[in-house]
Amino acid sequence: MVVKAEISSGLAAQRRNPPVLFVYTGNPLPPHARQNLLMARRRYSGRVALLSDRKQDIPGVDCIDISEWYDQRPFQDFCEASPLDPNFRGGFWLRATERFFIQNQYMRHAKLERSFQVEMDVLILDLDGYAEVLDGCGLGVFAPMEAPSQAVASLLYVNSLDALSRLCVFTVENASIGNEQKILGHFIDAHPDMGFGLPSNHAL
Repeated sequence: MVVKAEISSGLAAQRRNPPVLFVYTGNPLPPHARQNLLMARRRYSGRVALLSDRKQDIPGVDCIDISEWYDQRPFQDFCEASPLDPNFRGGFWLRATERFFIQNQYMRHAKLERSFQVEMDVLILDLDGYAEVLDGCGLGVFAPMEAPSQAVASLLYVNSLDALSRLCVFTVENASIGNEQKILGHFIDAHPDMGFGLPSNHAL
């Protein structure tokens, strides 16, 4: 009975807490990433997944090879139109933007309605139940606003695939804006019905 209760509790937590996704492509995983992923696994009762174009093996973390389903063409359209330096830190700014496209395609591939995306250098301390709070605020894309028309994707929550798809289209069509922070901020400003600022000094 105790085992069944623990399984039931675990399933309830999974339903309450959508997956936390870490996305890392183009370069080898940095040394701190493994420890951060292991900490996230310990601190979060939902599923933790790493989406990467390199094979990884991290205990308790779903390491997913994106090459089986990821279509790079929308991202390549962005790269061709972007003024960002493709050689800066191994394509850092371009890869940062690519995360929108990967999250969008993975959610569709895995049939997810909600997910968090967390940057590799962000520590997860307590996200349990946060998705439910945000679901009560609206449907769309949530990110901290750093300044007017600029957001940071340190923590990105999505509870609407339509909104995430709109963000990807917006990203390609507005590549001239610059990096993903500016694009995300402009998207939230332009679409208040599906773009929401998470708590920050600017949003508050």
